[in-house]
Amino acid sequence: MSEKTLRNALENQHKQSLAEVLPVACETILSTEKYRTFVVAGDVLDATWIRMSPVFQYWRFERVVYNLFWPRIGSIENIERQLKKPYEDSIFWESMSWIRSIKNIGRYNKNLYKYFESLGNLSDDELIILPRELKGRAIEMRNSKLTPQESLDGTLDDFYTADAMMELSYNCYTIENARVMLDAIIHNDSRIDRKDGVICINNFLLTNRSTRVRKYVLSRLQSERFSFSEKDYLSFFISATNGIQSDAEYQILQLMCESLSAKHPEMKEQLKFARKNLEIEKFQRETIRKSPIVKEVMRKYSHL
Repeated sequence: MSEKTLRNALENQHKQSLAEVLPVACETILSTEKYRTFVVAGDVLDATWIRMSPVFQYWRFERVVYNLFWPRIGSIENIERQLKKPYEDSIFWESMSWIRSIKNIGRYNKNLYKYFESLGNLSDDELIILPRELKGRAIEMRNSKLTPQESLDGTLDDFYTADAMMELSYNCYTIENARVMLDAIIHNDSRIDRKDGVICINNFLLTNRSTRVRKYVLSRLQSERFSFSEKDYLSFFISATNGIQSDAEYQILQLMCESLSAKHPEMKEQLKFARKNLEIEKFQRETIRKSPIVKEVMRKYSHL
C-alpha cells in the first residue's frame, strides 16, 4: 500500500506536494524489506530533499538522511563484509549510495569519514575495483583539494568509463568544474569518447540542481551547437526540458528551439513540456519549503 501511495505522489507532482507523503517514505525506508519499494521511497525522499530551502532546511535534513539509511549499513565492519560479495544485498548498497551523498558525514560518523579518507589513499589499481558507492565518496574527498582540471584527470584515471561519466556530471558543482568538463568533451579529450561525453552532458542536464551552473552549460551548448551532431544537440534539448530549474534556462531553450524547430517541429511540443516541468518545480519548492510536515519529519527523525 505504501508503495502505491508513494508512486501516485511521484506521478502527480503537478497537484500534490511530496511533503504530504514524506512521513510514509521515511517509515518505508526504515521498515521495508522489498527492494523496489525501498527505491520508490528513496525517490520520494530525494525529490523532496533537493527542493528544500538551502538556508533553512537542506543541510539540516542531512541528519535525517543519515538516521534513515545508516541502520541499513550498521558498521564499517559490515561494509568490509559486504565487499566480499558486492551487490548481493541490494538494499545495503542502495543505502550506501545515500550515505556517500552526505557532505558533512564527519559530523555524524567520524569513523566513517576516516574510512572514506583511507580509501582515497589507495592506489589507482586498488581504487578502480571498489564499488562506486565507496570509491565515489573517497575520490570526491581527495579531489576536494585539487583544481577542477586535476579533479577531472583523477576521475578519468580512477573510474571505468561509464562510472567516470556519471561522477563528472554529478560532481559538477561550479561553473569552473562545468567549463573543464565541457572543454574536455567539446575539444575531444582522447580519454573521453564522444558518445560517452554526450551521455555525461545529458546526465548533468537531467540531474544538476544549480541554476547558475545549468545556465552556463546550456549557454555553452547553444553557442557551440555545431560542435555536436544534430541528434546529440536534440538530446541535450530534451534532457534540459526534463531537468529544467529556472526561467533563465527556459529562455535559452527557446533559442535552441528557434534554431531547429523548422526541421524538428516536435521541439515546440517539448518546449511546452519544459514549461509544465518548470511549473511543477516551482510548486514543489514552494509547498515543501512552507510545509509543517517537513518540520515535523526533521524533528522526529533527527534524534533516532
